[in-house]
Amino acid sequence: MLVNFQAEVYHDGIVRLSLMREDIPITKRIRAGFMVNTDKEFYG
Repeated sequence: MLVNFQAEVYHDGIVRLSLMREDIPITKRIRAGFMVNTDKEFYG
């Protein structure tokens, strides 16, 4: 189980956080993933 957490701080003081996971087993042949971040972007 690999979960990717990323934090970035830009030179103008903006902080961006991101959390992502891929290859979540649903069945033997079907995999899923998700991603969410502080820019209000997501997928599932």
